[in-house]
Amino acid sequence: MTSKSRPPLAAAPISGHFAVVGAGMAGITCARTLVQAGHRVTVFEKSRGPGGRMATRDSEFGSFDHGAQYFTVRDERFEQALATASGLVRPWSANTVRVLDDLGQVVAASSAAGMRRFMVGSSRV
Repeated sequence: MTSKSRPPLAAAPISGHFAVVGAGMAGITCARTLVQAGHRVTVFEKSRGPGGRMATRDSEFGSFDHGAQYFTVRDERFEQALATASGLVRPWSANTVRVLDDLGQVVAASSAAGMRRFMVGSSRV
């Protein structure tokens, strides 16, 4: 009896259950990529909502962004990925950024022309 070699069996896809710590931009991107690959994902976030350093916080003085207020899109693939995150981010419509001193005087200004910028898609402005 001769032994015939058989082609290796294709490995069955292994689906796991992953924990992602943090619902900021990187955590949500990681979770989405894992889900797209067929895995189950649980996202853990210590704050009340997603956004991480891009989240809006409420205080007795009003709402404010305590971290990055926007991010810049320079790669078409990143912009395409953002299009799949309906309601999570939105284009930032400001065309000028001004930095004020303690007296409210403009100490620096820059134009946002030519770059697509996005901010967390909160209903608050």
